[in-house]
This record gives sequence, structure tokens and C-alpha cells, in this order.
Amino acid sequence: MWTFHTIYHPKIWGGRLIADLKGIEPPYEAVGESWELSALPGMVSVVKSEADKGMTLDSLVGRMGARLLGKINHEKYGEQFPLLIKFIDAASDLSVQVHPDDRMAEEEGLTNGKTELWYIVSTRPGARIANGFQHPIEPESYNALLESGEIEDTLRYIHTDAGMTFFIPAGRVHAIGGGNLICEIQQTSDTTYRLYDYQRRDAQGCLRELHTEKAFRALDFSDCGGDRLQPEVINDVEKLIVDDSKFSVRMIETKSRLSRDYSDLDSFVVLIAIKGDVTLLQHDSSDDTGIKTLVLREGEAALVAAVTEEITIEPSGDSILLETYIR
Repeated sequence: MWTFHTIYHPKIWGGRLIADLKGIEPPYEAVGESWELSALPGMVSVVKSEADKGMTLDSLVGRMGARLLGKINHEKYGEQFPLLIKFIDAASDLSVQVHPDDRMAEEEGLTNGKTELWYIVSTRPGARIANGFQHPIEPESYNALLESGEIEDTLRYIHTDAGMTFFIPAGRVHAIGGGNLICEIQQTSDTTYRLYDYQRRDAQGCLRELHTEKAFRALDFSDCGGDRLQPEVINDVEKLIVDDSKFSVRMIETKSRLSRDYSDLDSFVVLIAIKGDVTLLQHDSSDDTGIKTLVLREGEAALVAAVTEEITIEPSGDSILLETYIR
């Protein structure tokens, strides 16, 4: 098991909620994102925990291959770690966006598209997100809607509360409204096409760059989904949030010791501490699978190798973990 140094991103729309979650002094005046696990070039995570300390995530994948990723994942993704885990603090509204799917990404010379999931960690009163259109729109009306600002009226808005989850497949229009602290699980990609930014201007009086043509190609104009997910209750402590070809996510909510059996899972596992600190104990003797006992702090993520068959979770109190993997 490994934890990694956080990569912080200052943003004009960021705040200090990520620092508050982690119990640290903010490294910047406005932190918009913290990347907890990343293999993106130039932003590769570095091991923080004692075993393999200082090693990069891509070096770990190169050393272990299928033992880390899982056999099928290794065949599909090669040496590329396929997920990016982050927290987002939207102190003010983010732009209206869309992400490319895998096919468009390939056409653009990118590694893959970007499908993502949001877990709402906390909100302030009145917070909301946009996820999908209210009704299908005609592609021919797209430019006129952007120019007039009426595109805002076509979006499906949902008021948010802590614990809500939303799935955002590639091609769906979406926007994070101000007042949301979000944990995001996504494909490894940093490709975002801004299609509308509320006609806001920066400090120099300039409009932000939009990606109108690429957004047009990426958009699914008929996507009117976007309701909050209704997780499937598995037992008293476990819920299945989403089970998709890009990734699966479960929520574990417990204040008591419990074990997780991964013996039949051909995948790495990422555990994200949403609430509370937990101690993780790994039950195998492999020398190359990281530290065997790991304290996972609130706001951190831990990576568990695919060859690990079982771990025990010991919470310090009430805890919420997100568990993600690829089947």
C-alpha cells in the first residue's frame, strides 16, 4: 500500500476547504484542486509513505506491471495508471464544460477520454451543480445559445448536499457551482472543453478562452441524464455507487474494524478517506507491495496493489471511505 504527496493547484475560483479537510495550512491563498493520485505527465504522484518513499507512480507501475494494475488493466492500459483522484473546492462557479470520449480523444492524439464521478463532500447553502440538458437541444442552435447566454437556461441544475453522488460520462455538459467541495474520480485526462463561462472577464478585462468547436464535437446534445445517483445498499456498511467499464466505486461507512476481501478482484484498489482517519493493514507477505500498515488521513488516498488479497480497515471513529477499482 502507498500514499502519495498531494499536488496542489491554485485557482482563481478556489478556496481553503481542501486545506481545512486535510487539517493543514493552505499552500496557496485559493486552492482549487488537490490531486491525490495522478499519472499525468508533469504531474506524476510521488510516494509519501515509508516503503518506496520518493518513487513516482509511473515507476511503481513500471516495476510491478500487472501485479499492481491487474492483468486485464495491464493489457488494456500498459504502463499508464488509468485513474486520476482529486478534490475540488469551488468557492465560485466553474465554467460550463464537456469532456471528449475515448474515440474523440484518439482523434485528437490524446491517450483517452474523460468520464468522471463526483462525491459531494460538503456544501454551503444554495450550492448546486449542472449535469446534462433539461431537454434535447438542436445542434444547429448551439452557437446562438452560447452568444445569447441562453445556454444557461438549457442546463439541468440540481441543488447539492453532502453525500450526494453524480456520474458524468464523457460528452455530457456539466458545471460545478460555487459552494461545493467535491471528491472526483476520473479517467486519467486533463482535457476539458469550456463552452461557456458566463461572459466573465479576468483582471485584465479579457474573456476566458472557450473551446467552442471542440466542445461542439464532444457534446451529446440529447443527454438529459444527470440526476443524483441512488447507490445500491450491499450491507450495513457498504454501498455500490457506480459499476461502469471506466471504474467502479463503492462507499464504506463504518466506525468498527472490518476486512475487505480482494482475492477475486483483478484490479488495483484506491481507498479515499472522505471522513475520519483510518489504519489499513495489508495481509500478504509480498516485499514489493508497499507498506503493510498505513495510517490514511482524512483527505488522503491510498493505492493497494492488485496482488493484495485482503486488507483490514481500523477507523479511529466514524469514517467514510470511497473504494474504487476497474473490473
